[in-house]
Amino acid sequence: MTQGAMINANSIIRDLAGVRLNNLLQRFCGRDVKIILELSEGLWDVPFEAVEFERILFGMIAQVRDSLAEGGTIVLRTENVAGVVSVSVRH
Repeated sequence: MTQGAMINANSIIRDLAGVRLNNLLQRFCGRDVKIILELSEGLWDVPFEAVEFERILFGMIAQVRDSLAEGGTIVLRTENVAGVVSVSVRH
């Protein structure tokens, strides 16, 4: 991981799931997969490259999406954990 500007995972996830990027996450997952956001308020900023965070996030989502052959739900949850950001994807 290269250290870059401080990012906020919630902001990036909201942008990808929101109107600004025409709900890119939902289009990536398809119609049969529902995306639920559980984003913690007050999430700490972390030194991370935004592009690298997006690449990792889409990689995790793609793995889960591919395992949901008949559709399902992906929950993106963020929380502060021991001084680092935890992003989990569950289905």
